[in-house]
Amino acid sequence: MSDISGPDLTPLFWLAGCLLLGAILVVAVLVFALRRRATQPPREPPPGDDSRWSPESAPQRVGRACATFSKVFVTDGEVAACDSCKTLCHVDCLARHCSAAHGPRQEPFRGGAAP
Repeated sequence: MSDISGPDLTPLFWLAGCLLLGAILVVAVLVFALRRRATQPPREPPPGDDSRWSPESAPQRVGRACATFSKVFVTDGEVAACDSCKTLCHVDCLARHCSAAHGPRQEPFRGGAAP
């Protein structure tokens, strides 16, 4: 019998075996996860706590122009609506708009006889 000697292939077989076992493990985990996901009931949508995504949200105000100075609104926090006519103004411009468009504010007299 002749003795055949060649390169030692033991490390190559170990590497191939480890890769094969790793691939089998990955496939098993994926199959388990997909089966588990299929048996669970569907998730409910998150609560509508963000008014930007609710269907009954207010109309877009950012990007529109102020009625008093025609400056564009940059953030929603700087927008105010007139109580009388619902015109959009900057918070700083609202008093000026109300006095110019609706006259001075008249409070009802609550005391005794008028002077």
